[in-house]
Amino acid sequence: MSDTKDADREALREWIRGGIAMHPTVKSATGLAEHIGVATTTLTKFLNDPKYKHTPSTPTIAALEKAFGSRAPRVSGFEESAPQPLAEGAEVDVAKLPKALQTAIKALQADRRGLEVWRLETDLLDEWGYHRGDFVMIDPNAYVYAGEPVLAISNATTPMFRILQKPWLVIGDLMPVAVDDRTVILKGKLVGRMTWPVG
Repeated sequence: MSDTKDADREALREWIRGGIAMHPTVKSATGLAEHIGVATTTLTKFLNDPKYKHTPSTPTIAALEKAFGSRAPRVSGFEESAPQPLAEGAEVDVAKLPKALQTAIKALQADRRGLEVWRLETDLLDEWGYHRGDFVMIDPNAYVYAGEPVLAISNATTPMFRILQKPWLVIGDLMPVAVDDRTVILKGKLVGRMTWPVG
């Protein structure tokens, strides 16, 4: 059991080190601690002191996941066994929406073949006018220019909403993610949004 816990802690250390190495602005454990608002020793001791037996708390790990844009590897109390990007939206079954919203969406789809509808579940695109809870229209056939918002799919299942700066997907101070057409695939360009009352 102890060996498993030690292996889990080492996987977490490697994930944090990799996150620091890939982060666009943070370049050290001290800088990362300041970036996420925790004491510097919270990370420096965990990363550098082999006798230090404490694992970062759940809130600290959640802050790291937000900074890196990916899930932490599994440690005690965590379900994931490997890093996975955070889901930032879900595709919508238009047939299950209220009739008035279906009509509005279908009118938009009539002008664009293959238009998909997704529900945004992140605040990352607020600056570009797309907000959490919006129904966003994804056009897989539209040409994407640098600096435009897109939907990408990571590891075949996990949606990420980002800004395209070829070949990178960027947003705020999260780690850039490369579109490699294998593990990260560009799904389409955001071409519109609709809001709808909740409840």
